[in-house]
Amino acid sequence: MNPRLCGLLALVSWIMSVLNSLLHSLMISRLSFPAELEIPHFFCELMQMIKLACSDTFLNDTMMYFTTWLVAGGPQAGILYSYSKMVYSICRMSSVQGKYKAFSTCASNLSAVSLFYCTIVEEPELQPLIFGLFLSMYLITVLGNLLIILAVSSDSHLHAPMYFSLSNLSLIHICFTSTTIPKMLVNIQMQNKVITYEGCMTQMYFFLLIGGLDNYLLTVMAYDHFMSICHPLHYTIIMKPRLCGLLVLVSWIKSAQHSLLESLLLL
Repeated sequence: MNPRLCGLLALVSWIMSVLNSLLHSLMISRLSFPAELEIPHFFCELMQMIKLACSDTFLNDTMMYFTTWLVAGGPQAGILYSYSKMVYSICRMSSVQGKYKAFSTCASNLSAVSLFYCTIVEEPELQPLIFGLFLSMYLITVLGNLLIILAVSSDSHLHAPMYFSLSNLSLIHICFTSTTIPKMLVNIQMQNKVITYEGCMTQMYFFLLIGGLDNYLLTVMAYDHFMSICHPLHYTIIMKPRLCGLLVLVSWIKSAQHSLLESLLLL
């Protein structure tokens, strides 16, 4: 991955995107529309424009499905292949901390990919494919973090404050993705993007709870690293299992209070 290859990949991405958008724009320009046309959307979406056309749209529909599979199917296949190879490589790592860092990076990238594709894909024909894609990525994230928790709990050599914090963070990441991804999968499967007021409040409560808890646990890990580096001789005396459990408990209590307060203010 030298700079030349990175620049070439970015250039190819730009060229393919420009050609795709130019092709669709030219295909739309050949259609005829009513004299007084009002589009009931906040932006000119391609599928809605085709539905409002008065002339034959067979060629436009064919070209749209072809380019969708070419422009979206190819990258999605590459993403799935990359994530499968990454999970295989991560599972072969001997370091639990290395596994955690790798899975954390994958989880953040997975969230970005999921949000992007979930917001742009609205075609009913593509919903089963998108559902399977997101479900597989979600299961990979959950199983990866469960693997870290299992490794820390089963190996007595890893019963240390640092790995205790890592296992808690893995649990938090499972809960964090579970607050939004399952609802998104249900929306895709049911083709319904409606959420009830009670469901919204519940989702917001747990989202704030897990988000705040993640910040507190990162602070606990920072304190643990500070003690191990700046006070190595007193580290084992200060960072006892009782103190680690107390710090985690305080993190849970503070996060629960904050999320409960924010939720009550919206009632």
